[in-house]
Amino acid sequence: MAYARLIEKAGQLANSFIKRQNALLSKHQTWSQDVRVVVFSRSAHSLQSTQLGMIFYEQGVIQTQFWQQVGPQLTLQNAGYLP
Repeated sequence: MAYARLIEKAGQLANSFIKRQNALLSKHQTWSQDVRVVVFSRSAHSLQSTQLGMIFYEQGVIQTQFWQQVGPQLTLQNAGYLP
């Protein structure tokens, strides 16, 4: 349960970075490439990637058993890319 809380907190923190970035951009439209704004974007992306990795870990997606079970079903035909 503690792991789920950590995943939730990472998402909340990422959202707060995005809100702060949007607030700065609404006040200073010319700052879109400024480091004061970019740091919020990069931090949010890092937290979102970390959150996704934690979800994969929690759900067992990184375990070999998962891929042995699901992997054979993942084909280009099943995904609709080939007839």
